[in-house]
Amino acid sequence: MLEKPVIIKDVLEVDLFQDLWLEMNKYTKWSLTNFSYGKRIGDQQVSWGLMPKNDSILWYKAASIIKLKLLRHLRQKIQLCKLHFNAQTRGQISEFHKDFDEENCWTFVLFTESEWNTQWGGEFVSQHSITGEYFYVPYIPNSGALIPAHWHHYGMSPNAITDKARTTIAFSYMAVDDIDKLLNDENHPLIDKVRKFV
Repeated sequence: MLEKPVIIKDVLEVDLFQDLWLEMNKYTKWSLTNFSYGKRIGDQQVSWGLMPKNDSILWYKAASIIKLKLLRHLRQKIQLCKLHFNAQTRGQISEFHKDFDEENCWTFVLFTESEWNTQWGGEFVSQHSITGEYFYVPYIPNSGALIPAHWHHYGMSPNAITDKARTTIAFSYMAVDDIDKLLNDENHPLIDKVRKFV
């Protein structure tokens, strides 16, 4: 188990990183649909969601490269089980949330803006599930943080210095053995999410 987030810099080759940025910001439309923790009622804060085509080769190419880099730290067979796109502008406050309850599941959050000044905010905050320790990772383009998906976490919105959006892709991976078990349980609450990626 990880004791703190694993930070990876220069995650993707520059050309692939730029292609991802173009796909997210030029060729696909964002909509104000994301909630940081389940369904919201009333005027709760939401962030921007991206509903790209799941068959985009860019997402899977990036996911494969990231998976190989994560294997150095996880040392077990893993499989992509979820992609989540998020964008926040200033004032869009996220709440702590978990991506999965399963312990053999991990999330890598890739910071996808091509240009970002760390004075603009956008830090990634996570909390260790046992010790309660908080970790703050600065938003640096083409870098990211790996955490167990059952840790509470959230992305801080940009501050008042900028009008740029903070964008991320969360790549979630699950131990291969656990995915096999999940796919054999038609009543598992995650089966529909995971089935799209395996």
